[in-house]
Amino acid sequence: MGNRLFTVFFFLLLGACSQNQNRMSSKSNSGIAIDSTIDEQKTIVSLENAQTNKVTDDLGKLIGKIEFELQLKGQKNSQDSIIPWISLETPDAEIKNLKNAKEIILAFDKVTLVIDYPLKNATRIELISTQKGFSREQLILEISKEYHRIYKEEEATATIKTIPISERKTMYNRNQTNGKYGIWGHDLGDLDLSEILVYKTPEGKILLSLDIES
Repeated sequence: MGNRLFTVFFFLLLGACSQNQNRMSSKSNSGIAIDSTIDEQKTIVSLENAQTNKVTDDLGKLIGKIEFELQLKGQKNSQDSIIPWISLETPDAEIKNLKNAKEIILAFDKVTLVIDYPLKNATRIELISTQKGFSREQLILEISKEYHRIYKEEEATATIKTIPISERKTMYNRNQTNGKYGIWGHDLGDLDLSEILVYKTPEGKILLSLDIES
């Protein structure tokens, strides 16, 4: 989703151009059933389009936007570079380069994460601050923790398991699994957080909608 959406379509195109576009069903070395079809690739494209064009009006009034940028020091005689996202899988390794990491950017004691990508079944998670607000560093670490939990729960509750990357034959993207969240299209390592849209409901609840690059 976002600026890197073309990556998904590139790899889907590679899969679609495979000489064997017939239904494939076999057993991997780990005993996982592989069942990859061109229909699944089309489904992922459809889900990506839906996420790109999703409507967030039902979340309330938009009251702010939080960006996440990594500032990488350039070599001698070269300029610093800015990367407008941070990893959801391993943010700890990148936080040292996160601009304004300690700045309190949400002056609320309680907020609710709206996590819907790449999930068929969206979920909402309440976060509570112990320091009278949230910093960028705190938010990315909390969000990363929740994504790790979601992916772990998905694998534990799914009967259609994730095909290992090394065993994906007709498509590069993660197959859709049928666990608690119905994760599709992306491994956790594909996901980066670029910004958070902050909404306030008529009841005064603060909702955070995540803009995820993949």
